[in-house]
Amino acid sequence: MMKNLRFWPLASLCSVLLWLAVAAFWPTLFETAAPSRVVGSHPRGEVGGHAVGEGRTLFERALSAGSMQAARGDYAAAEHQIASALRKAERFGESDQRLGIALESLARVYAAQTRYAEAEPLLMRAVVIGENTWGPGNLKLGVLLSRLAQVQLMQGQPAKAQEVYERALALVETYHGTNRIFTAAILHELGIALHAQGKDEAAEPIVRRALGLREAALGPNHGDVAISLNNLAVLLRGRRDYEAAEMLYRRAVDALARTELPGGSAHPYLANILESYAVLLRETGRAAEAAAAETRAQAIKAR
Repeated sequence: MMKNLRFWPLASLCSVLLWLAVAAFWPTLFETAAPSRVVGSHPRGEVGGHAVGEGRTLFERALSAGSMQAARGDYAAAEHQIASALRKAERFGESDQRLGIALESLARVYAAQTRYAEAEPLLMRAVVIGENTWGPGNLKLGVLLSRLAQVQLMQGQPAKAQEVYERALALVETYHGTNRIFTAAILHELGIALHAQGKDEAAEPIVRRALGLREAALGPNHGDVAISLNNLAVLLRGRRDYEAAEMLYRRAVDALARTELPGGSAHPYLANILESYAVLLRETGRAAEAAAAETRAQAIKAR
C-alpha cells in the first residue's frame, strides 16, 4: 500500500517544468525535420491519399493550434486539435518522429487534466519511438522516461515508476553526468517512488544526493532545495530523528521565506512544508507551535 504523501511535495519546480512547458517547447522534444524518405510512402510521394507536403502542413497546423490552446488552459480544444494531429501522424509510420510529437503532446494534455491512465500508453509508445530514433543515450529520452514514471506514480503505481525512474537515472548518469539539475529532478522523484512503497531506508541516500546536487547548482535559497530539505525531513521524522528533521524543516521554511515571487506572494510550497513541520511539532509535544504553523499555512492558502 502506498504511504500517505500529503506532506511530501509530489513535484519540484523542475518536475513541474517537464509538464508545463509552453507551446514553443513541444516540437523540440522530437526533431521535426522531415526524414529523407517517409517510411511506407505511397507512389508519387503521397501518404494516405495526401501529398507528403500537404500532410505535413496539416499536421503542423493541428499541433500548433492544440499547443496554443493547451497553453491557455483550454484542454478540450487542445485535445481535439492534437488528436487530429495524431491521426495524421499515424499515416507517417511508427518510425516517424512526428508521431512521437503527437503522442507526447496528447499525453501532456491528458496529464494536465489528471487523466494519467490515458497518458501512460501514449508515453510508452513515444518512448519506443524515441529509442528507435535517438538511441539509448539521448537526454530527450530521459525526459520522456521521467514523464512516463510521473504518470505511473500519480496512478498509485510506485513500483512501476521506480523501475522507469531508475532507467532514466542510469541514462542520465551514463551519458549526461554533468547535468546536475535533471539528475537531481529524477533522484527527487525516485525518492518519492521509494517512499510511497515504504522503502524509506533506500530513499534516504537518494534524497540526500538530490539535495546535494540542488544546493550545489541552485544555491541554498532555491525552492527546489527547500523541497528536498522537506523530503529529507519527512524521512528523518519517520524514524524519530526529530532534532535533525527539525533543523531541515527550519532551513526549508527559511529558504522559501527568502524566495521572492511576483506580487509578493508566498511560495506555493511553503504552506505544505509548514503543515509537515506542524506534524513534527505535535509529535514532540509542542501543540501551540504546531497550531501557529498550521495557522500560517492556512493564511498562505487563503491568499
